[in-house]
Amino acid sequence: MSNFQPLQDIIQYEPSYNGHEYATHSQCETTRYAFLDTHRSKSDACKMSINQILKAENLFDTRIKFIKTDGEALFKSKKWVDFINSK
Repeated sequence: MSNFQPLQDIIQYEPSYNGHEYATHSQCETTRYAFLDTHRSKSDACKMSINQILKAENLFDTRIKFIKTDGEALFKSKKWVDFINSK
């Protein structure tokens, strides 16, 4: 799959039994393949988002060129910007 085009979103929900109350969701716009990782705090979302991109690149042996987001603040963080600029 050479054309993985992810849409990413951070979702907050009621705390679950394991204490997680956020989910980082990535879904390919063309294939609808999705990744979903839950986590306890919103501050973990950047790490989860980066891991999902790296996972998709490795799994599908491709390089992601475009990512659509909802403008969440984490997508403006230094960690995120540094990661994107390193691609």
